Amino acid sequence: MNSEISRRPLKSREAKWPRVLAARLVTHGLTPNQISIASVALSAIGAACLLGAAHRLGTTEAVLFIAAAICIQLRLVCNLLDGLIAVEGGLKTKSGEIFNEFPDRVADVLLFIAAGYSVQLECAAAVEMGYLCAIVSVMVAYVRVFGGSAGFPQDFCGPMAKQQRMAALTIASLLSAAEAFARWDHRVMLLALVLIFVGSLITAARRTLRIRKLLEMRCDVPHLHSCLRLLAHSHSKRDRRGHRAVPRTNGEDSVGTNGLRLFRELRACAAHVAHPRLRKTKREAALLLRLRGAVKRRLAVRRRQTSWSSADRAERQPQ
Repeated sequence: MNSEISRRPLKSREAKWPRVLAARLVTHGLTPNQISIASVALSAIGAACLLGAAHRLGTTEAVLFIAAAICIQLRLVCNLLDGLIAVEGGLKTKSGEIFNEFPDRVADVLLFIAAGYSVQLECAAAVEMGYLCAIVSVMVAYVRVFGGSAGFPQDFCGPMAKQQRMAALTIASLLSAAEAFARWDHRVMLLALVLIFVGSLITAARRTLRIRKLLEMRCDVPHLHSCLRLLAHSHSKRDRRGHRAVPRTNGEDSVGTNGLRLFRELRACAAHVAHPRLRKTKREAALLLRLRGAVKRRLAVRRRQTSWSSADRAERQPQ
């Protein structure tokens, strides 16, 4: 899979500090796969802090929530650095896709389940909601990877992608720490888990619909070949002025049941070329470029035919 297509768009990747930090990590001999494993270790530490907060009170509980928030953000930093080192540092390995996906899924499951248990004494439903968030986070990632396996660029749209899920969990951890300092009952974590769950369901549905739309637009290579053959046959005869014309029988093209239907189909295939999210093989791209040129020529012929028929009718009209 093309690394540029499967990379998550991040504004922080353009900043200076990640590149400097990535360069230093490379000089110390660290590999992208090791950093990906470190992100799981940080997530496990954060999950342990959340689990420990469930059995502590006051300042200790607040410190554990703050430590969990820090671990969540450090996990995201590791996700940023492993991509920079692998792609831009030229250290990508053949097994890099495994270390790019599986650690993230393990980290998500650990953090969401632990977040549910962190407030189980005040919110009994938080445990079930933590499990639901873990399940739906894996489902969102599955839909994204499925789009990539279908031949499209991976879709990282929201509203609750990984960055948004981790941001919501970080804010909930910090607010839970404030609740612990104030000796209030915990309510923020449960609300955050509900928000993550609903937003993740919307994200999965949105990505699925976008993949479906792309699948409906995609043209396969045999279909493109048949369209080109039909175009070549439709241009096989010339009209009286030396231009290639479409042979007609009773107002219809002889190459198909209805010339207008064929023409609409060809235009839809040609629109496939300009679509920015449709990844094409070299063979498809070459066929589509030929098809786009053929459709343009066909349009020009139809315009000339329309103008000639109008002129002929005007000449035949009685003065």
